[in-house]
Amino acid sequence: MAKILIRKAKLSDVEDFSKLFLFTAPVLFTSLFGSNVNKKLREFFKRKNNLFSFQHTYFLELNGKVIGMALAYDYNQKKKETLKTSLLLLKYLKGDLCTRFKKLSKLGSLAQIKENEYYFSHLSFYPEFRNKNFGKKFNDFIERKARGKKIVLDTNVNNLKAIKAAKKYGYKIESKSPVLKIENKKFQFFKMSK
Repeated sequence: MAKILIRKAKLSDVEDFSKLFLFTAPVLFTSLFGSNVNKKLREFFKRKNNLFSFQHTYFLELNGKVIGMALAYDYNQKKKETLKTSLLLLKYLKGDLCTRFKKLSKLGSLAQIKENEYYFSHLSFYPEFRNKNFGKKFNDFIERKARGKKIVLDTNVNNLKAIKAAKKYGYKIESKSPVLKIENKKFQFFKMSK
C-alpha cells in the first residue's frame, strides 16, 4: 500500500524546491531571474522570513520520495515578510538590478491578498506524478492550513490544466491581470478563489 505524507519543508529539501518551483512557470521565472534562477531560488528557500522560504513550503512524499511541493502563506505573513523578500531580491539581483527590478515590479498585480485570505502561491509535481489526483491531497491540506480563510491563487490564463484542476477543487475566477510583457514574452493570470 502506498504511503502518502505531506510534511513541512526542511533545509535539506532545497534542491527539490528549486526544481519543483521552477516547474510552475519556467519561462516567467527565467525571464525574471536570469539563467542562474535555480541558484537564486535556493538562496530564497534557505533564508527565514521571506515569502519563498522553507517556512512556507510543504512537500508531498510517496513512499518516502518527494513528488511535489506547495508554497502558501496568509495575509499577516505576507505583510510581515514583504520587505525582507524585497531586500533579498535586491541582494540576489546585484548587477542585473535595474533590468530585473523593472520586470519584477510588473508582477505587482499578482499575490495580492487581503486580511483573512490565504495565498496558495505555488503547486508543482515532478512530471511522472502529475494527473494522478495528488493535487487534491495538497488542496485539502491547504484548506486545513487556511482555517476558514478565503483561499486565493494566481494561474496563467494559458495553463488550462491548472485552471481546470482549480475549478474542480471549487475555485472560481475572480479577475484577470493586465498583460505583462517581459523580454518580448506576454504573461497574463487569473486570480481564482474559494
